Amino acid sequence: MNFLKDLEEKIMEINESLPKLPQSVVEFLASWSWFFAAISAGLGLLAIITILGVSLVSSLALMGLGAGLLGLFMPLLFIVSLIGIGVSVYINFISIKPLKARLYKGWQLVLLGGLISLLFGALGDIADRDFSGLLWSLLSSAISFYFMAQLRQEFTEGPELTREELKRTS
Repeated sequence: MNFLKDLEEKIMEINESLPKLPQSVVEFLASWSWFFAAISAGLGLLAIITILGVSLVSSLALMGLGAGLLGLFMPLLFIVSLIGIGVSVYINFISIKPLKARLYKGWQLVLLGGLISLLFGALGDIADRDFSGLLWSLLSSAISFYFMAQLRQEFTEGPELTREELKRTS
């Protein structure tokens, strides 16, 4: 997690020169961050189901058309996407309770999820040679990191919660 702490410091340093959001917006986003994480996780699950269906149909169609090697290579790209989305969904799910309690750990998990999404999004765009998609991935991640830096002050570095305490916050 040392790398994550270094990344956080760099994001906060860059964010110092950017305009600040109004405190009412920061408060609203921080109080509903757990809900946004839950929605993101749910949409990620839908994406996984979609990728599984598209992967199966496209691979079978390509092999049926005689493009066997391409049909075998295609699932590799889908598997990389599934791994990235799966990890991101998992991180979003486990961040819900700490975000609801406004703990720093929840904020840090969302930062990690954003970093993983950027990594796998960039890898997928590079593998597909979709450079406009790569630019979009970088831009959307920069915007996400901006909002995260604005919200950082709202999450406390309180003591680690036990499972029982986390259950009481939900």
